[in-house]
Amino acid sequence: TGYRVIHADTAKRALKAVVLGYLAALDPAQADVLVREQYAAADNMTDTLAALQVANGYLLPCRAELLADFEGKWAHDGLVLDNWLRLVGCKPAADVLDEVKQAMAHPTFSIRNPNRLRALIGSFAMNNQVQFHAVDGSGYRFLTDLLIALNEVNPQVASRLITPLIQFKRLDEGRKTLIRAELTRLANLEGLARDLFEKVSKALAQ
Repeated sequence: TGYRVIHADTAKRALKAVVLGYLAALDPAQADVLVREQYAAADNMTDTLAALQVANGYLLPCRAELLADFEGKWAHDGLVLDNWLRLVGCKPAADVLDEVKQAMAHPTFSIRNPNRLRALIGSFAMNNQVQFHAVDGSGYRFLTDLLIALNEVNPQVASRLITPLIQFKRLDEGRKTLIRAELTRLANLEGLARDLFEKVSKALAQ
């Protein structure tokens, strides 16, 4: 049967996604085949995104090919493409920032568009904990650079995206030092928006 919006089918799709994830953890090669098959056969966005999430989350060999295919099919639809941006931002690999920066050059992306920002930058800074908190501080520098740019065009969104930088109490001293340096860079910025200034000042006072 085809796609149906009924409870039993919804539950089956959810279970299938969970099992696919378990399989990817145990046998990536077999999972790669099944993910490709599910993506190709999917007649609904739930199954499509489930396949992409497993490919992305477990860095399966098919990841790059499937994400590129999805981007190509949905480049005209910004709201659907937000799913692609979230996957890029959540890539659990050290080169994620390179892909995030490439995605920022996409025709549908603009730092003036809150939805695109939340999808790509929000997923990286708020959901990709390991890579955002990379010990070299690259995630912190990247977000701070973006906040400086947003201060000029959309300080309201900047004041929301800054959250991962100001919630650093539980981090180790090395990362705290790196974050304080970036927050100090923001604090010294001429013309820093009021909301950002208040949040930065409060964080630095901790």
